[in-house]
Amino acid sequence: MPEPVPLKPAEPAPRKVKSAPSSALSPREYHNMDWRLTLPRDTRLEDLTNPLLYANVSDKFRTLDRLDAIVEGKIARVLVAYAQPGCAPVLALESVIEYTAAAAGARAEVPSGHEIVFDPATHSYTGVRTHDMKTGKPLDKPIPVTQPVSSREDCRRDIVNHASLRANDRNDKV
Repeated sequence: MPEPVPLKPAEPAPRKVKSAPSSALSPREYHNMDWRLTLPRDTRLEDLTNPLLYANVSDKFRTLDRLDAIVEGKIARVLVAYAQPGCAPVLALESVIEYTAAAAGARAEVPSGHEIVFDPATHSYTGVRTHDMKTGKPLDKPIPVTQPVSSREDCRRDIVNHASLRANDRNDKV
């Protein structure tokens, strides 16, 4: 007599996934805020998840807001996991980025008498001359020496390659 073949349990029908309606999509800025928080020097990274640090500002938070906090030479991204008026917010540290070494190095490479200026309206950097090239005296108003560019490094390179510096080098060699 042949052995009975065991029956396999019936597999469930594949689950149908509903498409999200277009009304469910909206810009993040409509619902949540991105905040920048400038903290005292003695603040430590571990303090960023302590609700007491935000006692004076927590009434402005909404759930899923993000904070960029500058602490110990780092930029820390903090997520407000839960917020409700009158309650301490629940916070989670998302990421930490070192920034001081790169920023200090970029500033050190800019020739003396020049600065890099960031324009938040256009999200661009412009090189300006702040001192007279011959006398070294500060100018009343900075003079732009580069076109606006999207990165600080490109702006630094444009300042170094600017004709006024090359002309100044030629005059020094004569």
